[in-house]
Amino acid sequence: TMCQIGNSLFMKSNPIKDRLIIYDFQFCYDAVIGNKKAALDLHNVKDDSFKFFISSVFYCLSIVAKIFISNLLAKKNNLRHLERIGVNWSRFSKRLTSFDSSMPIFDYYFSKFDKSQVLLFKDVSLLDVLKLSFSTSSVKLENNGNNRDNFFYKFVCSAEFIMYKKLCEQIDPKQIVVAGLNDRHTFFLSEICKKNRIYFTLVQHGTLFKIDNFKLCEVNEFAYCFDFSLPFLKYYLKNIEGINIKFIPNESKSIEVVEYEKGNDNIAFACMPTNVALNFKVINALSEILNKNFNLIIYPHPREDFDSYLKAYNKNEKIIVSRAKYSNVKLVVSRVSTIGVDFANIGLPVIYVNFEQSETDYLATGKYAVVYEIETLNKFMLENYSPYLKIL
Repeated sequence: TMCQIGNSLFMKSNPIKDRLIIYDFQFCYDAVIGNKKAALDLHNVKDDSFKFFISSVFYCLSIVAKIFISNLLAKKNNLRHLERIGVNWSRFSKRLTSFDSSMPIFDYYFSKFDKSQVLLFKDVSLLDVLKLSFSTSSVKLENNGNNRDNFFYKFVCSAEFIMYKKLCEQIDPKQIVVAGLNDRHTFFLSEICKKNRIYFTLVQHGTLFKIDNFKLCEVNEFAYCFDFSLPFLKYYLKNIEGINIKFIPNESKSIEVVEYEKGNDNIAFACMPTNVALNFKVINALSEILNKNFNLIIYPHPREDFDSYLKAYNKNEKIIVSRAKYSNVKLVVSRVSTIGVDFANIGLPVIYVNFEQSETDYLATGKYAVVYEIETLNKFMLENYSPYLKIL
């Protein structure tokens, strides 16, 4: 078996230390696979296992290349001791600077290939990654649906786990700050910090859901951005009574006070990256009932293919695909996205289309209008917003 192959590869190493590394990583890997299944099941998403497998192969080969090239670029990493560091893996996250704008931040983008990303793997041994990959057991899940476990993804996770471990050994920080929510990077760093007695701070990134069967993350400190998120922390964090909870203002999503050049009468729709076909259903439904004086501004989620919306609606001058959040809109329609909260905070009416009937932190406040089916969206708008919107 793969585990036996891995154990044989480890025989010439320190057996006690190696067994501890395998145990730590196995715990993280089990949590990553299990939590991803729980999240996909929550949103009624059926994962494309073949597409994910191909992506895993691509990222595996990318990491192999980074390891080889890193050894050609420099003899060693010139990293120095830092008291506090931030680790970021999302190009769209600005939460870390909200927490501490002076803190050095290490950016890791697994899909990006440049010198800075290559050098992160300078001290990662390909043999060690193979050892850990082969020594880690596969994850068996109930019904085995939405199971992302495959050897190539295990290889990617092993390489990242070792990379983070080496980073912490070289910098020897007293505190690590990350922005995430029980994703693989958060689990890897949480486990590494726990074993090395590093103070671990997690900064809220995105919506909190009521979710079952989630393996909880251990942190020393949690920084939240919204008061309504506090009752939902129990679904994500372990031993919450012993955690230092602090507030940081939500500054990552600003709404520009500008007017769109094609008119002042606009309705905005905020998309989500799950069940993308539902985004198009909402757009088509809205475009059917808006009169000629209204534009429909579409805000694709940062993880979506922005160009796909441009191609779909490039011949419709009343539908505008935008990254900027304009303040001169009459109404905002949103799937389960905090963009709606940002607009509501400046006094705009918001309708949430909650197809999955998810229980989220902000919807639990009861402050927002919610519909659950596409068929009821237009009816709800006509009944509640017709005089204000001039909908025909």
